[in-house]
Amino acid sequence: NWDYRFLRRTLKQNPNFELVAFTILRTPLDTIFVPQEELSLIKFPADQLFTTELHNFDLIIFHNFNYQPYFPVTYLENIKKAVVEEGKGFAMIGGELSFLGGGYTNTPIEEILPIELDRKEANFELGEFPMRLTDEGKRHPITSLGGSTQEAENLLAQLPTLYGYNLVSRGKPGSQVLGVNPFRKNQFGQRAVLAVQNIGKGRSMAITVDSSWMWNFLMVEKTGDNSLYHRFWQQAVRWLIKSPDLQPLKLFAFE
Repeated sequence: NWDYRFLRRTLKQNPNFELVAFTILRTPLDTIFVPQEELSLIKFPADQLFTTELHNFDLIIFHNFNYQPYFPVTYLENIKKAVVEEGKGFAMIGGELSFLGGGYTNTPIEEILPIELDRKEANFELGEFPMRLTDEGKRHPITSLGGSTQEAENLLAQLPTLYGYNLVSRGKPGSQVLGVNPFRKNQFGQRAVLAVQNIGKGRSMAITVDSSWMWNFLMVEKTGDNSLYHRFWQQAVRWLIKSPDLQPLKLFAFE
């Protein structure tokens, strides 16, 4: 989809990132009319990725992906251990096959997500909305797109509206909700759209939309400048992998 195309292009433009991406083009449920050996598509190498090679990656991204047709839940436990015990990063991007729609309830992935899944409502809701920063979002390295909290808020307000999002309950205790949908609320307040957390030695992020590409494509149409989109995703990756230049500083004042 468009979100995948633009994100992949952004990550590949950074020479410091080595990207390994897999796109599912057909599922085991698809009907095929030729012998298996005549298909050019390779089998998804889940065994290799989530066992022997997992320690070689700094960040794992699940993008509108339902794991259930491809590998057992035990591999999700491997990802959880990589994040919590080895300090890896994990991000889940929204879509109809993400979060509740991807079967992640009661799995190790749900344990490391910074949001609580909403089991009472539909998984994905359509409709346009602008993402608004919370007070934490105005100061966080991922969404601090400007030099001050006010500038960060002003820059985000310039971005095009998003379309569609996964319904989640709220941010988990200890997480940071950075962005919300100002048009939709539940008993906990405005619906979380972007949230992060430190979990064990690692970090995780949840962005409940698959339309951040609009911040790129429509901004080029509107202003000719898509730098905010690139800055957002570059900073998100750098924060998730604990890049030294985004480490928080602790200051002590003595009189």
